Order: sequence, then C-alpha cells, then structure tokens
Amino acid sequence: ALTLALDRASLFGAVNIPEGIPILDGPNPARPGETPPPPLPFDPDSARFLLSDAGWADEDGDGVLERDGVELSFELMAFAGGNDATVLIQNNLARVGARVSIPTLTRGAVLGRIKEGEFDAGINRIRPWSLPVGFLFGPGDILEISADDPEAQYPNPTVLNALQDAARSFDPGADRRAKEIVWPEFQREVPLTYLHPEV
Repeated sequence: ALTLALDRASLFGAVNIPEGIPILDGPNPARPGETPPPPLPFDPDSARFLLSDAGWADEDGDGVLERDGVELSFELMAFAGGNDATVLIQNNLARVGARVSIPTLTRGAVLGRIKEGEFDAGINRIRPWSLPVGFLFGPGDILEISADDPEAQYPNPTVLNALQDAARSFDPGADRRAKEIVWPEFQREVPLTYLHPEV
C-alpha cells in the first residue's frame, strides 16, 4: 500500500534523475533484452483502500490512521543530503494517513542503527546486478541483494537459492534465470520500495 502512495516520478525530479529513466520494482536489468516487470503505479486511492481493508482507519479525525489503538507512524532514516526525497516521501505518505518523522542523523548514526536493527524505516542504496538504486526498507527487509552476506539478506529462500545458484554457475544465462525467479517474488511480496536509480 505504501509503495502505491509514493509518487516516484516526482521523486525522480527531486533528486535530479533525467527524464526517461524507468521506474523499477525489482532488480535492474544488466543486459540488453532483459525486461523488468512493470512497476506498481502511483495510486493513492488504491493505497487508501488497501490500508482500510487491512483495518487502518482515522478514528480520531487527526488525519493519521490507527489500528487497534496504534497509529500508522514511523521514523524514516536517511543519510544527510536526502532532504528533498525524504520530505516528498513524508508528504506522499501523509496523504494516505501515515505520519512519518525524519530525524537528523549523521551517516555513522544511520549505519549504526541499521546494523543494530534500531529503526522503523530507512532510505539506503542497493546495487543489484550492476545498477545502483535508492530504496525504502524496514527492519528485516533486504539491505543488499547478495548470496554472500547472510546478515544482510532478504529472508526469502526462493530468492536466496536463485541468487546462490547464479553466483555458483559459469553459465552466462544463469543471471537471467535468477532474475526471472527474483522479479516475481519481489512483485508478490514487495519487501522494499525501489525509489530511484543512483546518479
């Protein structure tokens, strides 16, 4: 639901991404002819519907959704210099009833809190299959798509097995086959939100 609430096309403008760069919801294609699945659209109405369907409602009229007495609110960590992106994300999510606070933290403090799992959500970089992208994630989500670092992996055995098989193979088609497995899993579970390519 929160991915649907994000206007990633506007986010591209906020972080100076050139026009024509595609929005992705999975690892970037690294070779010509590889086509990623279509991204989730910017659709705040669908986001509101999904949140409502999951039991979130603004019980007290303050614009923030609640469920079982708990507000839909969280802290969004980002490295210094990401103010335009974080404020745009904060505003987008407020429109669907989420309260997002943005702390002022040094890079070291952000990395320390990520390592310890002491955060609600954050913006970081990921380098899957050649092209880096920014992404929004929460504790327990993927920090790096890697078959080599078990402490920073998305806990999906289908994805990890596909990545490990590709990493161990000398077959040039193994990378493509791994993506054919990983992309649908990402679309089904939406473990993180791809925000923008790094430029």
